[in-house]
Amino acid sequence: MKTKNILFGLLFVLGFGASSCEDKSDDNLTETKVYISKSGDISVNVYNVGEDVTYKIGAYKSGAFNNSATAELTVLSDAELALYNQTNSTDYKAIPATCYTIDGSKLAFSKEEKNAYITINFKPESILSIPDYKTSNYVLPIQLSDASVTINEDKKYSFIKPNVLEPTIYLAKTGFSNTVIDDGGEAAIELDLPLALDFENKWDINCSLQANQDLLDSYNTAQGTSYKLLPVQAYTIDPNPVTIASGKKGATVKIQINRDKLDYGDYILPVQLASVSKFNIASDSDNCLFSVSYQAKKLSKLTWKVVDFSSEEASGEGANGFASLILDGNTSTFWHSQWANGTGQLPHHLTIDMQKEVTVVQVDLTRRTNNTDTKAGNFYISSDKSNWTKVGSFLMAKINDAQPFAVTKSKGRYLKIEITESNRAPFANMAEVDVRGIE
Repeated sequence: MKTKNILFGLLFVLGFGASSCEDKSDDNLTETKVYISKSGDISVNVYNVGEDVTYKIGAYKSGAFNNSATAELTVLSDAELALYNQTNSTDYKAIPATCYTIDGSKLAFSKEEKNAYITINFKPESILSIPDYKTSNYVLPIQLSDASVTINEDKKYSFIKPNVLEPTIYLAKTGFSNTVIDDGGEAAIELDLPLALDFENKWDINCSLQANQDLLDSYNTAQGTSYKLLPVQAYTIDPNPVTIASGKKGATVKIQINRDKLDYGDYILPVQLASVSKFNIASDSDNCLFSVSYQAKKLSKLTWKVVDFSSEEASGEGANGFASLILDGNTSTFWHSQWANGTGQLPHHLTIDMQKEVTVVQVDLTRRTNNTDTKAGNFYISSDKSNWTKVGSFLMAKINDAQPFAVTKSKGRYLKIEITESNRAPFANMAEVDVRGIE
C-alpha cells in the first residue's frame, strides 16, 4: 500500500508540472503589419540616358505570423498632398503625371513573402521640362492604402524626389599617382587605370585616352616642379580605345612602363579621357597624372666630406648650422648660412668631396624642416676642384621631403651646390644632400 501511495504521488507531481508548463510562445507575437520599406523623403538619381528610368518601391510585411496580405501603393491626389503639406508644414509639389508611369499599384504577399514591389518609370526629359523643377520641391508622393492587415501609420508615405543627372563617363583614379623605379627588379611595370559610370548601362561605350602635354605644363607651373613628359616609346596604354561593355559599369586599362626606354629622371604621363562614343565625360574626373621617378642607386656618403663652403653659422644655431651636417644622414640637423657676427651673402655654396670619381645622375636635396629659405641654385661637377662643369639647376618646392633633381649624367669627384636665390634673402640652409649615380 505504501508503494502505491508513493507511485500515485509521483504521478500527481508529474501531471501538475505538465499542466503548469503550457506552450505560450504566441503570447508575445506582434500582429501582422505592412509599411513602406523606404518611407519619408527619398532622393533618387535619375540619369537622362534618353529613355525611361525604372525605380522599384516596395512594402514590407512584419510580424511573426505567416499571414498572407494585400495592399496598394498609390499616388496622393492634389487634395491629399495639400492636406499633408498643411498638416506637416511641408512644401511638396507633385510632379506631373506626364513625368512617370507606374506598372500596377497592387501588392500581394503570400504567407512566406515579406516584400512586395511596384515599378515606377521616370521620364527624365519630361521632369527637366518642368519650369521650376530646380527651384521647387517636386516629388512623386506615394501612400500605402487599402491593406488587408494593419498599416504602420509612421511609415505610410514616401516622397520620392527624382534628381535628374546627365550620364557621364569618368576615370575612377584621378589626381597624382607616384611610382618610383630603380635598376632592380623587372624592367617593365604595370599600372591600372579604371574607367567607370554610375548609371544602368545598356550600351557598348568606346572610350579613348591620350597623353596631354597641357596637363603636365599646368601641373609644373602650379607646383613649381620640372617633370618631363614620359617618352612615348617608354609606355603603352592597352587597350586604347577601351570598351565599357553593355551591362558593365566600368573597364580597366593597363599602362605598361618600360624602364629600359628611359634615362634617369622624373617624368609624368598625363593621361586624359579624350572621347567617348556615347554620353559625356565628367570634366572633374577626366585625367590622372602618373609620376614616374627613375632613380639611380643612392651612393653611400659615409666617407664624404664638405671641403669648402661660403659660410656657416657656428654659434647662433646651437649644435646646428655647420656645413658638415648636410652629410650626417639626419634630417633633424642642418647647415645654415652665417647670420651671427656677420651675414653670409648670396650666392652661397657647399663643396662635397666624394673621395673618388663617380657618375652622377641625380642630386636629392632636403630642406631644413618647416623652413623655406632656400629657393634655387645650380649644381657643378669637377674632377680636380678647379675646373667646374655646370650639370643642372634646382628650384625647391616648399615641402619637407627629399626633392630629386636630375642632372646631366657626368663623372667627377667633387660636387658643388650653389644657392643663388632665397625666399628670405640672404639666408639659406639645408638638412641633407644625397647623390644618386654609378660608382
